Amino acid sequence: MTRYLNLFMVALFSTSIAMASTATNNPFADYLASEIERLELEQDLFGFDNNHEDPLSIAAIAVYELDEEVELNFNTGDYIPKNFNAKEGMNEIDWNTIELFKPEEELDIDLKTEARTINLSSF
Repeated sequence: MTRYLNLFMVALFSTSIAMASTATNNPFADYLASEIERLELEQDLFGFDNNHEDPLSIAAIAVYELDEEVELNFNTGDYIPKNFNAKEGMNEIDWNTIELFKPEEELDIDLKTEARTINLSSF
């Protein structure tokens, strides 16, 4: 029994040594490298190279609105009740009887907006 216990302890110790030796790389550096690679890929896919020219103004961009007719391909009358009138009761609301109130408590979100700097020279 003690032989098996000793064998288990040696296996556990050697496994912990192997795990400690493989976990020496910095995870932040790997994350930073993957984010830089992602940003470069997004720039290649969706960005454009302006050859260091002046940026375009928004007024120079033409916007085209397309008027497309929407076809529903079903009868909407089949899905509303019989004798339905959408405008029934529209002018019967007395806006003077509706009370509007403003909450008296202030909402404090407690956001910290100060800028933080990261020292990348240690990576």
